[in-house]
Amino acid sequence: MLSGTQLLKVHTLIRFEEHDCIQEAIVSGRRQLNADNSRRACDQLEGETIEAAEWSDRDALFRFANGKSMRVFVTPQGVQWAVDDSNRIEVPANVYPRSLLLQDKNDPNGVSWQRADILESRVGNPFVRIVKSGNTAFFYAERCPVLLFCPLLIDENRREEVILSWNDSD
Repeated sequence: MLSGTQLLKVHTLIRFEEHDCIQEAIVSGRRQLNADNSRRACDQLEGETIEAAEWSDRDALFRFANGKSMRVFVTPQGVQWAVDDSNRIEVPANVYPRSLLLQDKNDPNGVSWQRADILESRVGNPFVRIVKSGNTAFFYAERCPVLLFCPLLIDENRREEVILSWNDSD
C-alpha cells in the first residue's frame, strides 16, 4: 500500500484514440457507447442513488440503492468496470482513507490528492453513465463534475506500480 508520508513521482498513462476523420471518430464513439459492458452498466444503474464509495490503490467501488454495485479497476489494458447484482463485491486490500502527495513534471513541489473526498462527493447522487475512452473512463453522476478514471504510474523507491487514479474532470 502507498503511504501519504512521502512525495511520490507519477506519470499519467492516459491514451486517447486518434482518428483520421470525423466519421471514423463518430463510429468509434458509437461502438464504445454500445459495448456490452458499458450498456449493461448504464442500463442496470442509471438513475440509482449512489449509497457508498470505497477504494483501494487499484479499485473504486460504488454501492447503489438497488442493491447492485460497480467496481472500477485498473488492468494492463486500462480502466475497466464490472457490475454485480448484489453487494458481494469487496474492494481488495481496502486502505484507510488518506491523501497522497504526488509529483509530476508539471508540478515539482507535488500536489495533494484527496482520493476519499473526490469519491465520497458522489454519494447521495444518482448515477447517470460510465463511458470508456481509450484506456480511461468517464463516470457521470447528477449534480457532480465528471469523474475521470485513468491509470497512473507511481515510481516509489525505484519500484514502479500502476494504480487507479481519479479526479474531477474540467
